[in-house]
Amino acid sequence: MKFISALLIRAAHRSVVRPKLVVGAWVAAAVIACGLAAGLMEFRTSNLDLIDHDIPTVRRFLDFAESFGTPNVLVVVLEGKDEKALEAFADRAAAAITPLPSVRAVMERLPLDKDLLRDLEMEEYLRSRDHGMYFLFVQPSDTRSSVESLDPFVAAVRDAIAAAEPGKAGIHVGYTGIPQYALDDRDVIQKDTSRLTFVSFALVFALFWTCFGRFRRP
Repeated sequence: MKFISALLIRAAHRSVVRPKLVVGAWVAAAVIACGLAAGLMEFRTSNLDLIDHDIPTVRRFLDFAESFGTPNVLVVVLEGKDEKALEAFADRAAAAITPLPSVRAVMERLPLDKDLLRDLEMEEYLRSRDHGMYFLFVQPSDTRSSVESLDPFVAAVRDAIAAAEPGKAGIHVGYTGIPQYALDDRDVIQKDTSRLTFVSFALVFALFWTCFGRFRRP
């Protein structure tokens, strides 16, 4: 303990005697750290990066996603009162979304024969029981569902549907599913982090200002 106390006292003494050298050294260290972070740090925004890919179950899931696409689909919800208008817009929206390079597949109706569906007493379109909402399941081409790919994917789908002018058909459009959740989470985290960074800086500075008794010392 005496050795540690002596070391800290010596460090404090030298910091006071040569403040410019100390501040300069820490500024240089911070610049070097930022440079290394910018060049070497890798940001990964896929939930799959949180788990070990060597686990057999995870490996089988990744192989499945590579073969059939990710199950994390964007759900487009069409809401209106006119069933015919909803059916027509669902088909028009699916046709507009399918060619997008970020889209792997679109499903707005069951891919089965109409006669078979009638015999099975099943609905052709994916819709709610009261027929007031129709659903489109849009599968992204990125099997890892990273935020970097989901952002332009969702934006492209939104733009394609907006270009089809759902308002003129009396249809309200909503979005849900894992891709939309991921983007909402990102936006909330960025907003809260920015706010909390400013608040924490202000509070820490106020604490140092109070402890040192002067504005310049902190």
